[in-house]
Amino acid sequence: KRRATYITLDSSNKVFASNDPHLFPIATSLQTVDAALASAATILLTKDGGNFAVDLDSLPERLLMVTPISSNGEPVGALLLVYPRHILWPRFTAIVKQGSFSIFLVLSFIVPVGWYWGRRLVQPLVTLANCMVRVGKEDPERINCTMMEGDDEIGRLNRHFRELLTGLKEKAELERQMVVSERLAAVGRLASEVAHEINNPLGGMLMTIDTLRKRGVTEPHTERTLLLLERGLTQIQDTVSALLLESRLESHPLTAQDINDTRTLVIAQAEKRGVSIDWDNRIDKSVSLPSTLVRQIVINLLLNAVQSTFSGGKVIALFRLRSGKLEITLSNEGKSIDKATLKYLFEPYFSTRKEGSGLGLWVTYQIVQQLDGEITVSSEHGLTRFSVTLPLQGKEKPLYAA
Repeated sequence: KRRATYITLDSSNKVFASNDPHLFPIATSLQTVDAALASAATILLTKDGGNFAVDLDSLPERLLMVTPISSNGEPVGALLLVYPRHILWPRFTAIVKQGSFSIFLVLSFIVPVGWYWGRRLVQPLVTLANCMVRVGKEDPERINCTMMEGDDEIGRLNRHFRELLTGLKEKAELERQMVVSERLAAVGRLASEVAHEINNPLGGMLMTIDTLRKRGVTEPHTERTLLLLERGLTQIQDTVSALLLESRLESHPLTAQDINDTRTLVIAQAEKRGVSIDWDNRIDKSVSLPSTLVRQIVINLLLNAVQSTFSGGKVIALFRLRSGKLEITLSNEGKSIDKATLKYLFEPYFSTRKEGSGLGLWVTYQIVQQLDGEITVSSEHGLTRFSVTLPLQGKEKPLYAA
């Protein structure tokens, strides 16, 4: 195979030296040996003013490179490099492939790294922008954004936004408390007036029951009915009395019968809704807790459970003493309550039912706090459970304390 041919010409364009003397004999005119090559070389030397030049077009199968040779500024000849195209093209292709592969390797490293760092820089700003859009449209309590910590510009921007969001949350909470306080003040005044009006007929009813007893009641069924009626009216009277701001509630220690009475008061409504009550009262002795307040807790939770249970569902009630505490657990089958709603259940005027007043669970929470107890709620897989724990020797606090 022919490879590159090197030819040195003298000043008269005769071959002075060549790596292929058979094809280009020494002292032979280049014009005589290869007229096309001689013509192309002459044109390059003349055209480029004696500088290195390359001819890619004149010779169909060859590439020509010409470098003039001079001595003391005078031209004395030229150096020609003749390269066959069929050899150059594979080498050129190999170089291109190698270069492309190298570029691919570089890009395969640069592109993922660039994407990662670009995302790392842009994502915190996108998160911050999305959070800022929600401000003014949603409750600040519901805006929970995970933002990057740091001392750079983005970190400081995130920190200032969190401070702004905290300020908005505190302002919203303060406004909510002011509204609640105003409502409770109005309810308190109204309740005191209503309580005075209700106490009078209640007193008359209790006096009537006492009169019937004095005249003598011989039938056991009638006696049980009067006893249940008296307990219910007394419960109403005690509850109404608790609404009077100047009153102090007095009641006897809690008994198992007090707890069972609450079931009797609610069973009719449960049967009307098609709800069954699984009742497990393990209290077998008098408990040093005010019966009126505990009964109010049980009635409120029991009514709430019955009203929240679908037809054919079940309410499960458990009462027991353990470790010096009264434990009350009421569970009901029905629609689960999401976690965002659970934390508002004990807020005044908040209800998950359209017909609810939003005061039952709030009153229950206040009574539990008064008795130094705890109340928790959980809801998952269609089962909602309220758990109340009351210490037997707890101090009483003012009811409906702020």
